[in-house]
Amino acid sequence: MTKAYFENRPAMRQVDSWIWELVEPLVFVDPVYGRIIVPSGERSDLASIRILREGAGWALILAVVASATGVFCALLPLQAVADPLLWVSIAATGLYAALAAFVHDFLYRTGQLPRAAADAVLYRACRAEGEARWRAFIFWIGPRLGGARHYHTGSKG
Repeated sequence: MTKAYFENRPAMRQVDSWIWELVEPLVFVDPVYGRIIVPSGERSDLASIRILREGAGWALILAVVASATGVFCALLPLQAVADPLLWVSIAATGLYAALAAFVHDFLYRTGQLPRAAADAVLYRACRAEGEARWRAFIFWIGPRLGGARHYHTGSKG
């Protein structure tokens, strides 16, 4: 099987706090389904983890402040919580797999592929974008577990 790849890295612009928009078409070449063209003007909330990002942002602030003030050092049982919170927060708030998210959101919105196939494309797009296997798996498992109600809804972003 040939490797998945993006033919281009189009510009995108942030239209509000959570929504991004493609300024030009995005072309992803999937080894199973071929060329997938996401049109310019397509909107996405990227990884659709607004609640996780918001919570992770606050957890990051809490973990950094607590670590800097030594609060968690004095309460050793909570130290086991502080360190993972810090790393999960950093991992969850990054703009990882932005192009893959556009492809996946487009496939979910249009219903162009069956849901499981769209999720498999997401995994391959994450890998094509350079994400580690573990992170691509996390991006894949999210919609597998909770994406059914969002599939082919016609909504953008």
